[in-house]
Amino acid sequence: MSELAGPIIDSAPPIDWKRPHPYTLIVEFVSSLRDLILPIAFIATRRGDSAEIFPMIAVLLPFGAALARYYSTRYALTSEALLHEYGVFKKNKQVLPRKNIQNLSTSAGLIARATGLVEVTASDASQGGDVKLRLLSVEDADALLTLLRSSRSVAVAGPPGFAAPQAPSFAAPSVDPFEAAPIHSTRMGDLVKFSGATSGGPLLGIALLVAAVVIYFAAPELREEVSMGTIVFALGPAAAVVFPALNPIFRLGGFRLWSDPDRLRIKTGLLTEIQMNARRDRLQLVQVDRHVFARMLGLEGIAFETADVEAGSVGVKYLAPAVALDSWPRFAADALGKVELNEDDLQRVSPLTERRSLVRWSIGGVPILGALVAAAMAAPSGNRSAVVAIGAGVLAFYAATARWHARRRARRLGWAVGDEQFLFRTGVIAEKLYLIRKEKVHYVRLNQSFFQRRLGLTSISIGTAGFGGLGRATLPDLENAVAEDLADRLSVASANTPLARTL
Repeated sequence: MSELAGPIIDSAPPIDWKRPHPYTLIVEFVSSLRDLILPIAFIATRRGDSAEIFPMIAVLLPFGAALARYYSTRYALTSEALLHEYGVFKKNKQVLPRKNIQNLSTSAGLIARATGLVEVTASDASQGGDVKLRLLSVEDADALLTLLRSSRSVAVAGPPGFAAPQAPSFAAPSVDPFEAAPIHSTRMGDLVKFSGATSGGPLLGIALLVAAVVIYFAAPELREEVSMGTIVFALGPAAAVVFPALNPIFRLGGFRLWSDPDRLRIKTGLLTEIQMNARRDRLQLVQVDRHVFARMLGLEGIAFETADVEAGSVGVKYLAPAVALDSWPRFAADALGKVELNEDDLQRVSPLTERRSLVRWSIGGVPILGALVAAAMAAPSGNRSAVVAIGAGVLAFYAATARWHARRRARRLGWAVGDEQFLFRTGVIAEKLYLIRKEKVHYVRLNQSFFQRRLGLTSISIGTAGFGGLGRATLPDLENAVAEDLADRLSVASANTPLARTL
């Protein structure tokens, strides 16, 4: 056996491991304090000698957990992959090849923003492959994102004994991509009005008011027995009105949109700030939200769906959360390219949809009628006429709403097909307009309920590669022949598209 002459040169470069920013200890301490609040509360309730050491335990226990998390976490960027190790009791190691990274985003909670830290998320095509680096300084995060977005590979092949170059160092980027002026910034006033109109608060408020009036006359003994429990019970419906309107304000406040040749960039959030990138070639559709109350205020919301796993699940998939009515063609053209179709091109669905809507409203009115009859029977004889009058008014309002809904449904529902795009409008109270690339259609499904079969109607459901509710949409009540022809046209267009382009 011959011996190798000379020393053996290890071609693998040393890995430059880094730890999170030291200020991470503050964030981890608060997180540990929240996670350990139950054990700490249990210790606090104990009597005897342990009471004196409680303040020490309340501080040392979360701080010890924060230290353990901090020193068990490290990351590194090599020429080939992003490495991440974490875990106190169970060690985890993630290796994400740089060429597989599809999307990059950052987020920062209230405490992280106060300490100048961000969490970086790198995602590939798998739903479980996200690498979350918490927490880095803004400068380190920007430098890391710049290197990861670069398509250059620093790996160089060579003969045996060739020393590969060192892993890239974290140099600060020359230009912050979020420093340029955005193409759209959502005004806080518009967002507040749009969130309040679309949260269901107005309708729920009307329903609660009617219920309160009926109870007032049907059970007069409750007027003088308003206890603290009654007040607390009433706070539940009040919270159901307020909280759905507040959540979008905190999540989408300060929304800004940037448009690059290859991607859309978003920064948003009042408390937790999120920075997100969405690749243009992965965009599936654009959805326009037009709630009837928002239309009265002259506002609409414009969202998108993407096949990027992380970008699709982050919940901030908006081109404009609240913008002036009929602004969608400009945003859709920027996201999907030239818009071929407009609402003037829409063909209406079958006029029989009006009859089907009235039948559904009639069935829904049966429980309301039963509740009003029960309230009238339970009311004292002196108040029974008032309860009956209120019930008659409620039923008249319900019937008028059903008639309005059915007529508007027949007028608004429609569809249009272009060379490369499919446009359709659905919904009545919460109206939605969808613009879909035909090449992005992954499946087409025809559905018929029992009553639809009797009327010769079919609903067509369309699915894309998008993640979440926006990836699927349904257009109801097409005539059978029209639905089958439309399904064939969309299926043929999708089948003739290479699979890579459908994603």
